[in-house]
Amino acid sequence: MNKHALKIKIAVLAYFEKDGKVLLQKRKNTGWRDGWYGLVAGHVDEGEPYKLALCREIKEETGVDVVEEDLEFAHFLSIPSKISDCDRQYFYFTVKNWKGEGKESRSTWSRINVSNWPGSINCPFLII
Repeated sequence: MNKHALKIKIAVLAYFEKDGKVLLQKRKNTGWRDGWYGLVAGHVDEGEPYKLALCREIKEETGVDVVEEDLEFAHFLSIPSKISDCDRQYFYFTVKNWKGEGKESRSTWSRINVSNWPGSINCPFLII
């Protein structure tokens, strides 16, 4: 491998909100941060469009159907290899519409109340 080649891992994350609550999934059987809660997320395959990757991950992880048009870009985060094993880029999207209520697959669903945001919240569990 060329020593000058840039290695970047790209992930996409989904922010679901309904009735003042955010949808989180509890990680299990992943080998990393099992028992913690986080947004529905996954890695982008080489050459895969980011929104399409997130639709795929949402379906795989939760069983919920989302189309690309219902994803709105919300945030970008870049983490340099100086503090990680490689350069990482995270693309966050707000999910505007979806079909289904979800199912338990590799993760379970949990909701936290965000009605007090942007103030502090008393969260009873660990969040990634």
